[in-house]
Amino acid sequence: SLVGRVIRVSANAARVMLVIEPSSAVSSRLQTTRVEGTVRGVPAGTLEMDMIPLDAQVTEGDLVITSGLGGNFPPDIPVGQVTSVRLAPSGLNQVAQVRSLINFDALEFVLVITNFQPVDLSVFQQSTTP
Repeated sequence: SLVGRVIRVSANAARVMLVIEPSSAVSSRLQTTRVEGTVRGVPAGTLEMDMIPLDAQVTEGDLVITSGLGGNFPPDIPVGQVTSVRLAPSGLNQVAQVRSLINFDALEFVLVITNFQPVDLSVFQQSTTP
């Protein structure tokens, strides 16, 4: 299951932004229906998947996995499991509560993927210089 992303390294340590941190955002999808959204950390130390289309079917127990969109994470890494779903305050999409498959209080060992190369999206951005 996804723990987070390495944001800084030194000779013998790495700093990781945990997926449950409020500044974390992970492009994700539901494994069964392939519905896409963004998993964000919530200040309470939990996860929410937002930007889910209104017409998408989301069911308690659905597995949430990384989508690979945005190039920050490989696709198909488990993120968590949907525990409930509600209408977003804006009324424009749905928001699902997601329970991580990891107990972050007891986490001792992680596997670091070292051969993944994030996609450089800058080649698709238009230059703003005249």
